[in-house]
Amino acid sequence: MLKAGVLVLATAMPLAVQAADLPPYEATYELRLTRASATYGPRAAVGWYQYRVAESCDGWETKSHILVDLTFRDEQTYTNERFFSSWEAKSGTTYRFAVQTTKNGNTVEAFKGTATMNAKGGQAVYEPLGDPHGDPKARKEVKKVTLALPPGTLLPLAHARALLQHAAAGDSLFRSVVLNGAFSTGPRVLSVAIGPRHGEFAPGPATPEFDPQLLATPNWQISTAAYNLGEMRDVPNTETAIQIHETGIVENFEQTYFDYALSARLSRLQRLPKPACG
Repeated sequence: MLKAGVLVLATAMPLAVQAADLPPYEATYELRLTRASATYGPRAAVGWYQYRVAESCDGWETKSHILVDLTFRDEQTYTNERFFSSWEAKSGTTYRFAVQTTKNGNTVEAFKGTATMNAKGGQAVYEPLGDPHGDPKARKEVKKVTLALPPGTLLPLAHARALLQHAAAGDSLFRSVVLNGAFSTGPRVLSVAIGPRHGEFAPGPATPEFDPQLLATPNWQISTAAYNLGEMRDVPNTETAIQIHETGIVENFEQTYFDYALSARLSRLQRLPKPACG
């Protein structure tokens, strides 16, 4: 049940055709409930989602921060907050990540990890951190977990490149195993349906809070179904409808959980400087 867990937005990660073409940027999305639950899920929700992708000379660093207030049919309200950060080498072989989620200010999940990939597959190492404010002795007893990654597993940037290459080629379907580190259950199988290409449009006036030039590109409507790797189920864990631009920027998306849906619409978008590398 959602009351015992935390809402997670992780399938709308930015995409890139090539590493050199990805503009570093930061964005803010307004979150709203677009379909209320008729059972145990939320009846109302409001919040925001901040996302930042920055380029370094040897990799890409991403950070996200989600805060959403959820109201249920018994009128109880829960504030869920989630922090996620990752770094991916431009070679696509090394990855590290960290996650912390809280409910009403109390940590309910915290872990970090690393992953290495090669032509034969790879492995991911998860290290649960426990409650950072709890007993230090208890935190030391937490053990690491190592998961084998099957051949063909993609890290987020590698998956992004492959997905937009399929979209540019006019393919309608793309399915792959992806590890982004946002889930303690490990990698997920992403099945993506790709809509027709929409042409670029003339950007509106720029403001200090919004750079419309970043959206003046061709874009696609895609639908993503996410499954935990190894689970035998017909119904995905989440389904997401995304409007994604050739620059990799998500303009809006709607994510469906069970019998309710949450939408995100871009409200702030700023370009970040590229690194000065030798």
